[in-house]
Amino acid sequence: MKNSTYEQTHSETLTIADKTDAAVNTGTFAPDVRRNLLPRIFPVALVLLAACGSPSIPIESAPVAARYAQDFNQDRVAGAGEIVVRTYIGEGRTRQEVAGAECRMESDAFSADFVSPVKVRVPTFVQRRQLEARGRPDSLRIACTTGEAQGIVTITAEDKEISTATNAGVAGAILTTVVSGALAGSTPWRYASSVSVQLIGAQ
Repeated sequence: MKNSTYEQTHSETLTIADKTDAAVNTGTFAPDVRRNLLPRIFPVALVLLAACGSPSIPIESAPVAARYAQDFNQDRVAGAGEIVVRTYIGEGRTRQEVAGAECRMESDAFSADFVSPVKVRVPTFVQRRQLEARGRPDSLRIACTTGEAQGIVTITAEDKEISTATNAGVAGAILTTVVSGALAGSTPWRYASSVSVQLIGAQ
């Protein structure tokens, strides 16, 4: 009787495992496999949802346009993009977004003053082999303060197509060399589309 029960349980376990393997390979799960997996997946889903935190503060103000530096050569401009800037206080579970921080964004090419959260219209930059560093602009510094709390973030301009290629392993590394040569001169340099500034100090 004991052996019969073991064989039945073992057989059912193998059946579920076999169906799970098949589902992984085909992208589909049989109904009985879904029923067995759901109790294990559901608590994980709750944890992930809880970790998402509160929603972002809506941006109600109009985008702020960056100002070119007086001696900036506007022939370097390829187009325009937007950077969303948000400010935060606290760490871990107590971390939360705050509105109303006064910020300044500045590089060798442009600057902007604004209050968080905000969208800032910034230039993208021509990329050419003939230019120094292929035309890559200097780093962009964003400094924000609210009360006695302050934070600074520095970001660099990236070539999105080439950056994506470098994340694809050995084949991607080889592809990067080809892509770099083909796109240098056609793909603009641009800054990240979203920046979070952590404010540190007395609140």
